[in-house]
Amino acid sequence: MQKITSFEQLDQYMPKSQRERFQQMFETVEDIDLFSGGMSELPLVDGIVGPTFACIIGVQFNHLKFGD
Repeated sequence: MQKITSFEQLDQYMPKSQRERFQQMFETVEDIDLFSGGMSELPLVDGIVGPTFACIIGVQFNHLKFGD
């Protein structure tokens, strides 16, 4: 994933209406907390979570399998 530096870049990961809400609530994209941002993402194809949570879950399963 590319680093998100502007609110407009979020449009490829979540509905525009959600991005607009975040833009009204937060000064910068860095202020969006992980849970709110992750839950707002569109799910991956054949998935139930978006790219951020999919990555976190994948890393966690790797750690469980191969140790910390």
